[in-house]
Amino acid sequence: MDAITNRKKGGRPKKAAEETRNKSIHILCLASEHQELKRLAKSYGLTISEYVLKKAFDRRLVFNHVEFMQELDKTHMLTPVTGMLTPSDRSWV
Repeated sequence: MDAITNRKKGGRPKKAAEETRNKSIHILCLASEHQELKRLAKSYGLTISEYVLKKAFDRRLVFNHVEFMQELDKTHMLTPVTGMLTPSDRSWV
């Protein structure tokens, strides 16, 4: 019985109290502004909250090139570009 109650639970350890985000801010915006924030956050691979916090505190945003290329590939925006190149120009693709 003691072996069952004393076993390790596994998973990530809890963050310290000062590291957890427990305060919220309600922001009103237009639907178009919300979509733009959502698009910008996604382009950096962040949530809207993470994006707004980084912008508010002038923290550096790093562009997620891999995710951007995957999005381009999903929307087939890469296909027309490579289709326009001649076979000799495609050697770098």
